[in-house]
Order: sequence, then C-alpha cells, then structure tokens
Amino acid sequence: MLTLGLRLDKPVKHALWLIWIRKVKNAPKIGIIGQMLPLTPMNTTAKHSEILLGMTMTGINPEIRNRIRLSVAAYAYEFKDDQIMSDAEFDALALKIKPEEKTGNRKLDNFFKKHFQPDTGMWIRVHPELGKLDYIYTTYFKDKK
Repeated sequence: MLTLGLRLDKPVKHALWLIWIRKVKNAPKIGIIGQMLPLTPMNTTAKHSEILLGMTMTGINPEIRNRIRLSVAAYAYEFKDDQIMSDAEFDALALKIKPEEKTGNRKLDNFFKKHFQPDTGMWIRVHPELGKLDYIYTTYFKDKK
C-alpha cells in the first residue's frame, strides 16, 4: 500500500483524483495514481491528512493513464485546434484502449463503453468531464511548445 499526504483545508466527503506529471524527453506524461476514495470523519478535520490508496508501488493502471492521455489529446485537437501528439501516436494509443475494462470510475467506464471509437476523436465532444480535460490541457500543454 502507498500512503500519500493530502492537505485538507475544510472537511470533504471524497478525495479528488490525484494527478501525477512527470517529464520524459521534454514531453509531459499524465497518469492517475488514485481514485475517488471515501474519507473517514477522523481524517476530514485535520489540516494535513493522509489517505491510504489501494495500490502498490509497481505503478498505476495503464488503462486509466491511456484514457486520460488520449482524452486530453482529442480535447486539444477538437476544441483548441492544437495537436499535442502526432496522428500516428494518437492512433496507436487509441488502439490500446479497452472500453470494456473497468477502472473504478463508473461514469467514465460507461462513457468509454458507449461512445469511444478508436478511429476518430469526435467522441470527445460528449465526454462527461470536459472541464477537467480543459484544466489539464490549460495547465500542462497550452503554450508549452
């Protein structure tokens, strides 16, 4: 198990997705290291709290990482007219996506099952979390060329 510290300024019911970024050959790589986890009453009032994540140090779920990377790339291309990865990279990554695989996020699992198409990026227009994709794009990719 991996224990991560999370600063809480006020009581909350659920932790948000924790996003990690690492640079590899000057290209940001995005992945998820946690998911919505219920917080106990004991640790919601502390200024600095710890959340125990159910994962090992071997890494994150590659399906989640690939879905995020592909979604951000499709968002950038379709909404911002910005190509953050080549067409060949996008196509190769799209073929790795397994829509039937459950990742623990029911809303996004259902979205990928019903709407994802590996041969186009138009599915991004009905993505349920466009605001989060915009945040990732704006924070890590906009004007970074």
